[in-house]
Order: sequence, then structure tokens, then C-alpha cells
Amino acid sequence: MKSLRHSLIFAISTAGFCLAVALVGLCSSAKAQQTEVVVAETIIAPYLTTGKLADGEAKLRAALLKSPEDDQLLMELGFVQFFQSVEKMGQTLYRFGPGRSFAMGQIPFLRLPVPDNPDPEPVSLDDVREMIQDFINDLEEVDKTLAKIDSDDVKLPLRVMQIKLDFDGDGVAGANENLGPALMQYLGGRRDPERVKDLMDKSIHFDRADVDWLRGYSCLLRSLGEIFLAYDQTEFWEVVSHRMFEKGETKFDFLTEEADVDGDDRDFYMEIADIIAAIHNIRFPVKEPERLKVAHQHLLNTIGHSRQMWKRINAETDDDQEWIPSPNQSNPFAAVRITRNMTDSWEKFLVEGEQILNGELLIPFWRGTNKKRGIDLHRVFHEPEDFDLVLWIHGSGAVPFVKMGKCSEPETWAEFQRVFRGNFFGFAVWFN
Repeated sequence: MKSLRHSLIFAISTAGFCLAVALVGLCSSAKAQQTEVVVAETIIAPYLTTGKLADGEAKLRAALLKSPEDDQLLMELGFVQFFQSVEKMGQTLYRFGPGRSFAMGQIPFLRLPVPDNPDPEPVSLDDVREMIQDFINDLEEVDKTLAKIDSDDVKLPLRVMQIKLDFDGDGVAGANENLGPALMQYLGGRRDPERVKDLMDKSIHFDRADVDWLRGYSCLLRSLGEIFLAYDQTEFWEVVSHRMFEKGETKFDFLTEEADVDGDDRDFYMEIADIIAAIHNIRFPVKEPERLKVAHQHLLNTIGHSRQMWKRINAETDDDQEWIPSPNQSNPFAAVRITRNMTDSWEKFLVEGEQILNGELLIPFWRGTNKKRGIDLHRVFHEPEDFDLVLWIHGSGAVPFVKMGKCSEPETWAEFQRVFRGNFFGFAVWFN
């Protein structure tokens, strides 16, 4: 069982931290030179804090017509495009009325803190797949914008706790659509009202390293989307859609009849039954195998962007309200100070993860006793088979990807956990 736990940790880590993804947050750092970048007045900041993202985008595009190679404007546009992609997905989720069951909290992309919708629309699996594809497309536009930036002399100061997204699409970003509390949870803290209040006026100064961070994060999120769309979740959807959305369409009409008994003892037991049925139906036939190759490349690109970001961070000489600080810097929001051991371990993780993604290191197989038997993750992406969770846990479902070779050592991952004080995955979400 210990081997199984380590193997699952390896798979989750190298596949892009699938269970730890968060959709709110950016990052910061700095440029590799002695003089500080002068922080100029930005166009986008007031539009972010009032939730008028579309107006801010229009203002930036008008400015770019006059100065199409202005890297400062391109950085601001890339950031607002990212927030718009999250806002757009949130608005779609709001229209569909996401459920509040245990299942919803475990599914990436469906965990945005959108308000309750008193009159949600019916939603099908095709609607969800379209939503994910739209998100992928929007993130591609973010990456295209940020890829045009060449200069190191860019800086974007933002009061991140005051950023608002109009999740319900009513044209007004209300107090409950402020990212502050959600951001505190993203950083690993509690939704402490006093702590949120203390940080509301604090700024983060995003700069050139953040461009690498955001490009990496867009790759990571796109990889998750491509993995989702590569498989057919129809049978899973039929037994759990009524838990995922208020009006999730299913061929089993009797499931939707139970909506009015929410909260009583019977519903508690029925939710357990639904969870069991959902696990039983995590049997996903391959639908679009080419998407898995795309996802694999996105994950490799994520590692590449992370390396470039940390190269810039480690060359930083000032301490200017960083998001991701070097050991010589600080973050105004985070309670934990980054150490040199942490950054060194992260660089080792990037090497380890890249080797696993490329099949140069194997994920240790949890059945049998041969320590050289492992799973080739490269083959999982490039020679995919139908995915059956129960059979994977059993071991037989993973057989097409098992081979003999050098496996990643459990001790390596235990050391990562030790250096990051038992919270490696939490730091991984932050670090990218």
C-alpha cells in the first residue's frame, strides 16, 4: 500500500498537479539587473478592481493600435485576458448552476467560487466539454499575447485582494465576487476575515518573471483540459450529473426527482450511493487520442517556463513586493519564507518530473516485488488505452504501460516532502 501511495503521488505530480490546481492567482518576481524598473501608472489596474475587464481590454487594445510592440501594454493585456478566461468560465458555471455536493469539490475546473443561481439552465456533457474547450482557446490567446514580450523592463503593480470578477454576468462585480478570500485559501491559509482585511490594500508588483509563470500556468491548465477532452465520460456523467449541476441532464430521470429532498437523511445515503456509482463508472474510453499528445507537450512546456521563471527570480537583486520570492526576498501575503533548500529541491523536481514525462524514469509499479517494474508515463500519453480507475488501482489496468527499467525513487519524493515541510503539493501549486 505504501508503494501504491508513492506511485500515485508520482503520477499526479508529473501530470501537472491535477488535484491541486487552482484557478485564481498569478505570480511575481523580477528582472536580472541591478537597477529597479520604475513602476508607471498602469491602464488595467482600475478595471480589475471594479470588475470591468472587458472595458479594460478595449482600452488596452486601443493603446496597442498606436504602440503594437509596447511590452508593458502586452503584459497588461495578457493578464487581463487570463482573468477574463477565468471570469468567462465562472459565468458559464453560474448559468449551469454548479451543485454543492462532495463530488463537485473534487473536480478540477468546476471549483470556482461562483454565486448560487436561482434559475440555472439544463446542462449536458457536451455543454461541459464545450466550456472546457472555450477555456483552452482563451488560454491560448493569453499565451500568444505574453509570448510577444521581449523586454525585461515591465512591471505591473496590482492590489490582488481587490480584483473582482463578474461571475454571475450581471454587469456588476459585487462584494461576493472579490478574489480576496479565495486567494487566501489558494495561498494555503484560512478565510480569516481579519487577515483578508489587513491585506486588502497591499500590492504585488508583477514583472518579467511573472510572464514566464503565467505562460507556464496556462500550459498546465490547458494540459488538464486536453486530458479531460481526450476521454469519453458519458457513463460517469449519467450517474453523477445531478450532483454536479442543479439541472444536469441524465437518462435516469429518477435521480433528478430527488432534488427536493436535499439535506435529509435519505439524501445523505443516496449521495453515498451516487459516489459509489461514480467511482464504478470512472471507465473512460479514449475519444480523441491526439489530445493526449498535446497535453503531454503542454506539461513539458510548463516545466520549461518554470525553469526560465526561476532563472529570473534567482537573478533578482531587490525585494519589491514579490509574489514568488527568492530566498533573499519576501512575499507580503505568504507566512512561510522560501529557503535555498526549497529552490534547490524544486529544480531537482523539475528534472525528475521531466524525466518521468519523457519515460526516462518510470513510476514504480505497486504490484509484485520487482523494484525495476514501472509505468512509462510517456506511453500513457502517446499510446493511450481506455482508462479504468478501479483496474488501475488493481494494477491490471496499467499493464499496457508497464515495463522494466529505472524507477523514480520513493526516497526522492520523501525528501521533497521533508524540505517543503510536508506540503510539497501546496508549494507546487504556488511555484508552478
